[in-house]
Amino acid sequence: MTLSFFTVVFDADDPQLVGRFWAAALERELTEGDPGEWASLPGDPRIDFMKVPEGKTTKNRMHLDWSVADREAEVQRLLGLGSTRLWDVKEKVGEEDMAWTALADSEGNEFCVIQSNPPSDRHLATVVLDADDLQRVGRFWETALERELEQLEPDKYYWLPGARPLTFVNVPEPKTTKNRVHIDWHATDREAEVAHLIALGATRLWDVTNENFEWTTMADVEGNEFCVVQAESS
Repeated sequence: MTLSFFTVVFDADDPQLVGRFWAAALERELTEGDPGEWASLPGDPRIDFMKVPEGKTTKNRMHLDWSVADREAEVQRLLGLGSTRLWDVKEKVGEEDMAWTALADSEGNEFCVIQSNPPSDRHLATVVLDADDLQRVGRFWETALERELEQLEPDKYYWLPGARPLTFVNVPEPKTTKNRVHIDWHATDREAEVAHLIALGATRLWDVTNENFEWTTMADVEGNEFCVVQAESS
């Protein structure tokens, strides 16, 4: 039983509006979907934007870090598209000296732009998840994704390498509301994978079937929502 990355999903007040921001930011073409309901951004990675009734009330516990060749030039470009600069950081992470800028998109969703070293084209560097207990949540995802967890900084950063790297960051504030950003994972046998994840400590929240997809929404050991989607038969 294995999970493979499918898409990152953003809750949105206006899916088309925030979708257009990311289409311009990533220089892709947006699939607008049902007006006011959903929009999709094909590419690597795929990103979907789904209408939800509740607004953003707190910092997102999951965000995307993008690596670029020229951080300041990219930040200025994104500001011109409507993002907001939040703060800048220079810090040693593990053995690397890193520099990044935290920004917010047109609906306030946080993301980071990282200076790549050596310079490289824009790409998703990692998906970052805030955590109360780094080891507990890191070990859950290590087992769920069948990868090997690495400790970058004791009690601060854990790293889960892979095709879609995950980074776990210790934060002082606990989870208080539904995450507005989550990952959908593909499974060849959804029900078997759900049972496996429950045995690892996940919680089954609800199941959905529509004309295009079947999925189960779950929560990890710290309550972070994610979905297991039935992959199409090859």
